[in-house]
Amino acid sequence: MGSIKNIPGMPQGQGPRKNEGPAGARKTGGEKAYDLSKSADRSASQADKAEISSTARELLNLKIAGQKYLPEIRDAKPYSRQEIEEIRRKVAEDYYDNPEVIEDIVERLVELPNFLTGIGDRDDQ
Repeated sequence: MGSIKNIPGMPQGQGPRKNEGPAGARKTGGEKAYDLSKSADRSASQADKAEISSTARELLNLKIAGQKYLPEIRDAKPYSRQEIEEIRRKVAEDYYDNPEVIEDIVERLVELPNFLTGIGDRDDQ
């Protein structure tokens, strides 16, 4: 097999050397690390794309919706150990499954400032 001649971008008599990487690539540091953004194979019109999953979009929407409650949460008094134990006991005894209790909780939620703001604004409804 003969030598390679007339490689575009290479001075005559020189070809790629072992471990130099693709033609047009610029070595960035590590022994085998190369910056391929300067590669002759990559056209200027070629663009990278990233897609965000519906789950990630939903999590972002929930985060944004929850941020409006941060001032109220910061100003809220912390629960005592006794109050937390009482809530745990009620959960264990299915207290919150009672239709009257559920109605009371819904009424309290609806009365919260900004609770209904943004309902129906989501794209997936």
